[in-house]
Amino acid sequence: MLATNNDLEHPDIAIKPNEKAPGTGPGEVYRERIERYRGLFEQETQKWNSLANARLVAFLVAVAAFTWGAWRKEPLFWGGGLALFVAFFVLVRMHSSVGKQRRRFEEMWKINSEAESRLLRRWDSLPVHKSVRAPEGDPFANDLNIFGHASLFQLVQTTGTFMGEGTLARWLQEPALPDVLGQRQEAVAELAPLIDLRDELHLRGRLAGEQKPDPARFLQWAESKGWLSNRPMLVWVARGSVVLLWPLLVAYFAGLMQYPLWILLAAFNIVLSLTTGDRAYKLIEQAASGEKEFRHYAGSLELLAETPFAAAELKRLQEKLGTGGTPAHAAMRKLYGLTGWMVPRSSQLYVPIQGLTMWDIHLLGALERWQVAYGRQARSWLDVLGEAEALASLAALSHSEPAWTFPTVDNGATQFEAAD
Repeated sequence: MLATNNDLEHPDIAIKPNEKAPGTGPGEVYRERIERYRGLFEQETQKWNSLANARLVAFLVAVAAFTWGAWRKEPLFWGGGLALFVAFFVLVRMHSSVGKQRRRFEEMWKINSEAESRLLRRWDSLPVHKSVRAPEGDPFANDLNIFGHASLFQLVQTTGTFMGEGTLARWLQEPALPDVLGQRQEAVAELAPLIDLRDELHLRGRLAGEQKPDPARFLQWAESKGWLSNRPMLVWVARGSVVLLWPLLVAYFAGLMQYPLWILLAAFNIVLSLTTGDRAYKLIEQAASGEKEFRHYAGSLELLAETPFAAAELKRLQEKLGTGGTPAHAAMRKLYGLTGWMVPRSSQLYVPIQGLTMWDIHLLGALERWQVAYGRQARSWLDVLGEAEALASLAALSHSEPAWTFPTVDNGATQFEAAD
Protein backbone atom coordinates (compact mmCIF):
# COMPACT_ATOMS: atom_id res chain seq x y z
CA MET A 1 0.00 0.00 0.00
CA LEU A 2 1.11 3.60 -0.42
CA ALA A 3 3.30 5.04 2.32
CA THR A 4 2.41 8.17 4.26
CA ASN A 5 4.95 10.90 4.91
CA ASN A 6 5.64 9.34 8.32
CA ASP A 7 6.67 6.14 6.57
CA LEU A 8 9.57 8.00 4.95
CA GLU A 9 11.42 8.26 8.25
CA HIS A 10 14.21 5.71 8.58
CA PRO A 11 15.25 5.08 12.21
CA ASP A 12 18.69 3.88 11.16
CA ILE A 13 19.72 6.92 9.12
CA ALA A 14 19.95 10.60 9.94
CA ILE A 15 18.56 12.81 7.20
CA LYS A 16 19.37 16.47 7.60
CA PRO A 17 16.58 18.84 6.51
CA ASN A 18 17.26 21.75 4.20
CA GLU A 19 18.61 24.79 6.00
CA LYS A 20 15.70 27.15 5.41
CA ALA A 21 13.22 29.18 7.38
CA PRO A 22 10.10 27.39 8.67
CA GLY A 23 7.43 27.30 6.00
CA THR A 24 9.84 27.99 3.17
CA GLY A 25 8.95 25.77 0.24
CA PRO A 26 11.14 24.46 -2.60
CA GLY A 27 10.09 27.35 -4.84
CA GLU A 28 11.54 29.89 -2.40
CA VAL A 29 14.69 27.77 -2.04
CA TYR A 30 15.23 27.74 -5.81
CA ARG A 31 14.58 31.47 -6.18
CA GLU A 32 17.05 32.29 -3.41
CA ARG A 33 19.69 30.10 -5.05
CA ILE A 34 18.99 31.58 -8.48
CA GLU A 35 19.54 35.11 -7.16
CA ARG A 36 22.64 34.07 -5.22
CA TYR A 37 24.37 32.39 -8.16
CA ARG A 38 23.32 35.07 -10.62
CA GLY A 39 24.89 37.68 -8.33
CA LEU A 40 28.09 35.65 -7.98
CA PHE A 41 28.21 35.16 -11.74
CA GLU A 42 27.91 38.90 -12.33
CA GLN A 43 30.67 39.61 -9.78
CA GLU A 44 33.01 37.13 -11.46
CA THR A 45 32.11 38.56 -14.88
CA GLN A 46 33.26 42.00 -13.74
CA LYS A 47 36.56 40.53 -12.50
CA TRP A 48 36.90 38.53 -15.72
CA ASN A 49 36.44 41.63 -17.90
CA SER A 50 38.82 43.72 -15.77
CA LEU A 51 41.53 41.06 -15.96
CA ALA A 52 41.04 40.76 -19.73
CA ASN A 53 41.64 44.50 -20.10
CA ALA A 54 44.60 44.41 -17.70
CA ARG A 55 46.37 41.59 -19.54
CA LEU A 56 45.88 43.38 -22.86
CA VAL A 57 47.35 46.60 -21.46
CA ALA A 58 50.26 44.72 -19.86
CA PHE A 59 51.08 43.00 -23.17
CA LEU A 60 50.91 46.19 -25.26
CA VAL A 61 52.99 48.22 -22.80
CA ALA A 62 55.55 45.37 -22.57
CA VAL A 63 55.91 45.32 -26.36
CA ALA A 64 56.21 49.12 -26.42
CA ALA A 65 58.86 49.07 -23.67
CA PHE A 66 60.95 46.45 -25.49
CA THR A 67 60.63 48.34 -28.77
CA TRP A 68 61.61 51.67 -27.19
CA GLY A 69 64.49 50.05 -25.29
CA ALA A 70 65.82 48.42 -28.47
CA TRP A 71 65.58 51.68 -30.44
CA ARG A 72 67.09 53.88 -27.73
CA LYS A 73 69.40 51.14 -26.40
CA GLU A 74 68.05 51.62 -22.89
CA PRO A 75 68.45 48.46 -20.70
CA LEU A 76 66.04 49.98 -18.17
CA PHE A 77 63.19 49.70 -20.65
CA TRP A 78 64.15 46.10 -21.43
CA GLY A 79 63.93 45.27 -17.74
CA GLY A 80 60.58 47.02 -17.47
CA GLY A 81 59.30 45.18 -20.54
CA LEU A 82 60.39 41.85 -19.06
CA ALA A 83 58.61 42.61 -15.80
CA LEU A 84 55.45 43.47 -17.71
CA PHE A 85 55.66 40.23 -19.67
CA VAL A 86 55.86 38.34 -16.36
CA ALA A 87 52.84 40.33 -15.15
CA PHE A 88 51.04 39.46 -18.38
CA PHE A 89 51.46 35.72 -17.83
CA VAL A 90 50.37 36.06 -14.19
CA LEU A 91 47.25 37.90 -15.38
CA VAL A 92 46.58 35.16 -17.94
CA ARG A 93 46.59 32.55 -15.15
CA MET A 94 44.33 34.71 -12.99
CA HIS A 95 41.98 35.31 -15.92
CA SER A 96 41.71 31.57 -16.54
CA SER A 97 41.02 30.86 -12.85
CA VAL A 98 38.30 33.51 -12.67
CA GLY A 99 36.85 32.19 -15.92
CA LYS A 100 36.46 28.71 -14.42
CA GLN A 101 34.78 30.11 -11.32
CA ARG A 102 32.54 32.26 -13.51
CA ARG A 103 31.50 29.18 -15.49
CA ARG A 104 30.69 27.30 -12.26
CA PHE A 105 28.39 30.07 -11.03
CA GLU A 106 26.73 30.37 -14.44
CA GLU A 107 25.97 26.65 -14.54
CA MET A 108 24.68 26.64 -10.95
CA TRP A 109 22.41 29.54 -11.90
CA LYS A 110 21.09 27.50 -14.84
CA ILE A 111 20.68 24.33 -12.75
CA ASN A 112 18.50 26.09 -10.19
CA SER A 113 16.56 27.95 -12.89
CA GLU A 114 15.76 24.60 -14.48
CA ALA A 115 14.73 23.23 -11.06
CA GLU A 116 12.26 26.10 -10.69
CA SER A 117 10.96 25.46 -14.21
CA ARG A 118 10.35 21.81 -13.34
CA LEU A 119 8.49 22.82 -10.22
CA LEU A 120 6.28 25.24 -12.19
CA ARG A 121 6.01 22.86 -15.19
CA ARG A 122 7.45 25.44 -17.57
CA TRP A 123 8.28 22.77 -20.14
CA ASP A 124 9.56 25.14 -22.83
CA SER A 125 12.30 26.32 -20.44
CA LEU A 126 13.64 22.77 -19.99
CA PRO A 127 15.90 20.79 -22.34
CA VAL A 128 14.29 17.98 -24.32
CA HIS A 129 16.62 14.99 -24.63
CA LYS A 130 15.80 13.76 -28.10
CA SER A 131 18.56 11.14 -27.97
CA VAL A 132 16.62 9.28 -25.26
CA ARG A 133 13.50 7.56 -26.51
CA ALA A 134 11.50 4.40 -25.99
CA PRO A 135 12.40 1.29 -27.99
CA GLU A 136 10.36 0.70 -31.12
CA GLY A 137 7.11 -1.05 -30.27
CA ASP A 138 7.24 -0.32 -26.52
CA PRO A 139 3.65 -0.88 -25.30
CA PHE A 140 3.76 1.58 -22.39
CA ALA A 141 6.23 4.42 -22.94
CA ASN A 142 4.10 6.41 -25.36
CA ASP A 143 0.85 5.95 -23.44
CA LEU A 144 2.51 6.95 -20.19
CA ASN A 145 4.39 9.84 -21.82
CA ILE A 146 7.74 8.76 -20.41
CA PHE A 147 9.92 10.54 -22.99
CA GLY A 148 9.72 13.71 -25.04
CA HIS A 149 8.21 17.13 -24.39
CA ALA A 150 6.35 17.56 -21.07
CA SER A 151 7.21 13.97 -20.19
CA LEU A 152 8.11 12.15 -17.00
CA PHE A 153 11.75 12.03 -18.11
CA GLN A 154 11.83 15.79 -18.73
CA LEU A 155 10.33 16.36 -15.28
CA VAL A 156 12.78 14.10 -13.43
CA GLN A 157 16.03 14.33 -15.41
CA THR A 158 18.85 16.25 -13.68
CA THR A 159 21.76 14.06 -14.76
CA GLY A 160 24.94 15.58 -16.12
CA THR A 161 26.54 12.57 -17.79
CA PHE A 162 25.90 10.06 -20.54
CA MET A 163 25.70 7.23 -17.99
CA GLY A 164 23.27 9.00 -15.67
CA GLU A 165 20.95 9.83 -18.53
CA GLY A 166 20.94 6.22 -19.73
CA THR A 167 20.44 4.75 -16.25
CA LEU A 168 17.49 7.01 -15.45
CA ALA A 169 15.86 6.25 -18.81
CA ARG A 170 16.27 2.51 -18.18
CA TRP A 171 14.84 2.74 -14.66
CA LEU A 172 11.73 4.51 -15.98
CA GLN A 173 11.08 1.68 -18.45
CA GLU A 174 12.13 -1.50 -16.67
CA PRO A 175 10.67 -3.17 -13.56
CA ALA A 176 12.66 -3.65 -10.38
CA LEU A 177 12.31 -6.09 -7.49
CA PRO A 178 10.60 -4.80 -4.32
CA ASP A 179 13.85 -5.04 -2.31
CA VAL A 180 15.66 -2.95 -4.93
CA LEU A 181 12.88 -0.36 -4.91
CA GLY A 182 13.10 -0.12 -1.12
CA GLN A 183 16.85 0.45 -1.24
CA ARG A 184 16.45 3.14 -3.89
CA GLN A 185 13.71 4.85 -1.87
CA GLU A 186 15.98 4.96 1.18
CA ALA A 187 18.78 6.48 -0.91
CA VAL A 188 16.42 9.02 -2.48
CA ALA A 189 15.11 10.01 0.96
CA GLU A 190 18.66 10.70 2.13
CA LEU A 191 19.61 12.64 -0.99
CA ALA A 192 16.41 14.71 -1.24
CA PRO A 193 17.36 17.44 1.29
CA LEU A 194 21.04 17.51 0.21
CA ILE A 195 20.52 20.13 -2.48
CA ASP A 196 24.12 21.38 -2.44
CA LEU A 197 25.46 17.86 -2.96
CA ARG A 198 22.98 17.11 -5.76
CA ASP A 199 23.67 20.38 -7.52
CA GLU A 200 27.43 19.85 -7.26
CA LEU A 201 27.10 16.37 -8.76
CA HIS A 202 24.95 17.77 -11.57
CA LEU A 203 27.42 20.63 -12.09
CA ARG A 204 30.48 18.41 -12.40
CA GLY A 205 28.76 16.41 -15.10
CA ARG A 206 27.72 19.52 -17.00
CA LEU A 207 31.20 21.02 -16.88
CA ALA A 208 32.33 18.17 -19.13
CA GLY A 209 30.48 19.93 -21.95
CA GLU A 210 27.06 19.98 -23.56
CA GLN A 211 28.02 17.03 -25.75
CA LYS A 212 28.19 14.49 -22.95
CA PRO A 213 31.34 12.42 -23.51
CA ASP A 214 30.73 8.79 -24.42
CA PRO A 215 33.44 6.66 -22.77
CA ALA A 216 32.91 3.69 -25.13
CA ARG A 217 36.25 4.10 -26.94
CA PHE A 218 38.16 4.31 -23.70
CA LEU A 219 36.41 1.27 -22.22
CA GLN A 220 37.26 -0.71 -25.34
CA TRP A 221 40.94 -0.06 -24.65
CA ALA A 222 40.71 -0.44 -20.85
CA GLU A 223 39.06 -3.86 -21.05
CA SER A 224 41.22 -5.25 -23.85
CA LYS A 225 44.24 -7.51 -23.36
CA GLY A 226 47.60 -5.76 -23.29
CA TRP A 227 49.49 -5.77 -26.59
CA LEU A 228 52.96 -5.82 -25.02
CA SER A 229 52.11 -8.75 -22.76
CA ASN A 230 52.40 -11.03 -25.81
CA ARG A 231 55.65 -9.39 -26.93
CA PRO A 232 58.08 -9.62 -24.00
CA MET A 233 61.03 -9.76 -26.38
CA LEU A 234 60.16 -6.31 -27.76
CA VAL A 235 60.13 -4.91 -24.22
CA TRP A 236 63.54 -6.38 -23.40
CA VAL A 237 65.02 -5.21 -26.70
CA ALA A 238 63.78 -1.68 -26.02
CA ARG A 239 65.24 -1.72 -22.52
CA GLY A 240 68.53 -3.28 -23.56
CA SER A 241 69.00 -0.88 -26.44
CA VAL A 242 68.59 2.15 -24.17
CA VAL A 243 70.87 0.66 -21.50
CA LEU A 244 73.62 0.18 -24.10
CA LEU A 245 73.08 3.45 -25.95
CA TRP A 246 73.53 5.92 -23.11
CA PRO A 247 76.93 4.69 -21.85
CA LEU A 248 78.18 4.76 -25.47
CA LEU A 249 76.79 8.28 -25.91
CA VAL A 250 78.45 9.54 -22.71
CA ALA A 251 81.73 7.81 -23.52
CA TYR A 252 81.85 9.33 -27.03
CA PHE A 253 81.22 12.91 -25.88
CA ALA A 254 83.64 12.43 -23.00
CA GLY A 255 86.33 11.55 -25.52
CA LEU A 256 86.68 7.96 -24.34
CA MET A 257 85.62 6.51 -27.71
CA GLN A 258 86.75 7.41 -31.19
CA TYR A 259 83.67 6.29 -33.12
CA PRO A 260 80.05 7.30 -32.42
CA LEU A 261 78.70 3.79 -32.06
CA TRP A 262 75.65 5.16 -30.21
CA ILE A 263 74.32 6.44 -33.56
CA LEU A 264 73.86 2.85 -34.75
CA LEU A 265 71.71 2.03 -31.74
CA ALA A 266 69.76 5.28 -32.13
CA ALA A 267 69.06 4.46 -35.78
CA PHE A 268 67.98 0.95 -34.78
CA ASN A 269 65.57 2.41 -32.19
CA ILE A 270 64.06 4.80 -34.71
CA VAL A 271 63.48 2.05 -37.27
CA LEU A 272 61.98 -0.21 -34.60
CA SER A 273 59.69 2.60 -33.38
CA LEU A 274 58.41 3.36 -36.88
CA THR A 275 57.83 -0.30 -37.82
CA THR A 276 57.11 -2.80 -35.05
CA GLY A 277 56.55 -0.03 -32.53
CA ASP A 278 54.01 1.71 -34.76
CA ARG A 279 51.26 -0.30 -33.09
CA ALA A 280 52.46 0.90 -29.69
CA TYR A 281 51.98 4.53 -30.72
CA LYS A 282 48.46 3.84 -32.01
CA LEU A 283 47.50 2.15 -28.75
CA ILE A 284 48.89 5.08 -26.74
CA GLU A 285 46.90 7.44 -28.96
CA GLN A 286 43.72 5.41 -28.40
CA ALA A 287 44.22 5.40 -24.63
CA ALA A 288 45.00 9.13 -24.54
CA SER A 289 42.08 10.06 -26.77
CA GLY A 290 39.59 8.02 -24.75
CA GLU A 291 41.06 9.20 -21.46
CA LYS A 292 40.26 12.82 -22.36
CA GLU A 293 36.58 11.90 -22.16
CA PHE A 294 37.02 9.56 -19.20
CA ARG A 295 38.86 12.10 -17.02
CA HIS A 296 35.80 14.39 -16.84
CA TYR A 297 34.22 11.92 -14.43
CA ALA A 298 37.01 11.88 -11.84
CA GLY A 299 35.63 14.89 -9.98
CA SER A 300 32.14 13.38 -9.75
CA LEU A 301 33.50 10.06 -8.48
CA GLU A 302 35.63 11.87 -5.90
CA LEU A 303 32.56 13.72 -4.63
CA LEU A 304 30.63 10.45 -4.26
CA ALA A 305 33.54 8.63 -2.63
CA GLU A 306 34.22 11.30 -0.01
CA THR A 307 30.64 12.15 1.03
CA PRO A 308 29.48 10.30 4.18
CA PHE A 309 26.27 8.39 3.46
CA ALA A 310 23.98 6.33 5.68
CA ALA A 311 21.66 4.63 3.17
CA ALA A 312 22.72 1.06 2.34
CA GLU A 313 22.39 1.60 -1.41
CA LEU A 314 24.66 4.66 -1.35
CA LYS A 315 27.21 2.81 0.75
CA ARG A 316 27.12 -0.08 -1.72
CA LEU A 317 27.89 2.30 -4.56
CA GLN A 318 30.75 3.83 -2.59
CA GLU A 319 32.30 0.42 -1.98
CA LYS A 320 32.50 -0.15 -5.74
CA LEU A 321 34.64 2.98 -6.09
CA GLY A 322 37.59 1.51 -4.17
CA THR A 323 40.06 -0.82 -5.93
CA GLY A 324 42.82 -2.41 -3.90
CA GLY A 325 42.99 0.60 -1.63
CA THR A 326 43.15 3.07 -4.53
CA PRO A 327 39.94 5.11 -5.00
CA ALA A 328 38.51 5.30 -8.51
CA HIS A 329 39.20 9.03 -8.89
CA ALA A 330 42.84 8.57 -7.81
CA ALA A 331 43.30 5.77 -10.35
CA MET A 332 41.76 7.96 -13.06
CA ARG A 333 44.12 10.82 -12.26
CA LYS A 334 47.05 8.41 -12.28
CA LEU A 335 46.07 7.49 -15.84
CA TYR A 336 45.82 11.17 -16.75
CA GLY A 337 49.36 11.64 -15.47
CA LEU A 338 50.58 8.81 -17.73
CA THR A 339 48.83 9.98 -20.91
CA GLY A 340 50.26 13.45 -20.33
CA TRP A 341 53.70 12.01 -21.20
CA MET A 342 52.63 11.10 -24.74
CA VAL A 343 54.86 12.64 -27.45
CA PRO A 344 52.83 13.34 -30.63
CA ARG A 345 54.36 12.23 -33.90
CA SER A 346 53.82 15.74 -35.24
CA SER A 347 56.35 17.02 -32.69
CA GLN A 348 59.87 17.74 -33.95
CA LEU A 349 61.19 15.98 -30.84
CA TYR A 350 59.41 12.71 -31.59
CA VAL A 351 62.16 11.05 -33.68
CA PRO A 352 65.09 12.10 -31.42
CA ILE A 353 63.21 10.96 -28.30
CA GLN A 354 62.40 7.58 -29.85
CA GLY A 355 65.98 7.17 -31.00
CA LEU A 356 67.43 7.86 -27.58
CA THR A 357 64.81 6.25 -25.32
CA MET A 358 62.29 4.07 -27.25
CA TRP A 359 59.76 6.15 -25.33
CA ASP A 360 56.57 4.70 -26.84
CA ILE A 361 57.38 1.16 -25.71
CA HIS A 362 58.10 2.23 -22.12
CA LEU A 363 55.03 4.48 -21.94
CA LEU A 364 52.76 1.78 -23.35
CA GLY A 365 54.18 -0.62 -20.76
CA ALA A 366 53.16 1.78 -17.97
CA LEU A 367 49.70 2.21 -19.50
CA GLU A 368 49.22 -1.53 -19.73
CA ARG A 369 50.19 -1.93 -16.08
CA TRP A 370 47.39 0.54 -15.29
CA GLN A 371 45.16 -1.49 -17.59
CA VAL A 372 45.86 -4.68 -15.63
CA ALA A 373 45.35 -3.00 -12.25
CA TYR A 374 42.22 -0.94 -12.99
CA GLY A 375 40.95 -1.46 -16.54
CA ARG A 376 38.32 -4.05 -15.65
CA GLN A 377 36.91 -1.81 -12.91
CA ALA A 378 36.45 1.26 -15.11
CA ARG A 379 33.04 0.23 -16.41
CA SER A 380 31.71 -0.40 -12.90
CA TRP A 381 32.92 3.08 -11.82
CA LEU A 382 30.88 4.65 -14.60
CA ASP A 383 27.90 2.45 -13.73
CA VAL A 384 28.12 3.76 -10.15
CA LEU A 385 28.12 7.33 -11.41
CA GLY A 386 25.10 6.61 -13.60
CA GLU A 387 23.15 5.08 -10.70
CA ALA A 388 24.11 7.91 -8.33
CA GLU A 389 22.94 10.53 -10.82
CA ALA A 390 19.67 8.67 -11.41
CA LEU A 391 19.06 8.53 -7.64
CA ALA A 392 19.89 12.23 -7.36
CA SER A 393 17.36 13.00 -10.13
CA LEU A 394 14.62 11.16 -8.25
CA ALA A 395 15.73 12.92 -5.06
CA ALA A 396 15.38 16.30 -6.77
CA LEU A 397 11.77 15.42 -7.61
CA SER A 398 11.17 14.33 -4.01
CA HIS A 399 12.61 17.64 -2.78
CA SER A 400 10.40 19.63 -5.14
CA GLU A 401 7.26 17.65 -4.24
CA PRO A 402 7.57 16.90 -0.50
CA ALA A 403 3.88 15.93 -0.22
CA TRP A 404 4.27 13.09 -2.73
CA THR A 405 4.49 9.68 -1.09
CA PHE A 406 6.74 6.67 -1.58
CA PRO A 407 4.79 3.44 -2.25
CA THR A 408 5.44 0.38 -0.13
CA VAL A 409 5.64 -2.54 -2.54
CA ASP A 410 4.58 -5.98 -1.25
CA ASN A 411 5.61 -8.78 -3.58
CA GLY A 412 2.85 -11.04 -2.25
CA ALA A 413 0.02 -8.51 -2.39
CA THR A 414 -3.04 -9.29 -4.51
CA GLN A 415 -4.60 -5.83 -4.58
CA PHE A 416 -3.65 -2.17 -4.84
CA GLU A 417 -4.61 0.19 -2.02
CA ALA A 418 -4.31 3.97 -1.93
CA ALA A 419 -5.62 6.78 0.22
CA ASP A 420 -6.16 10.47 -0.62
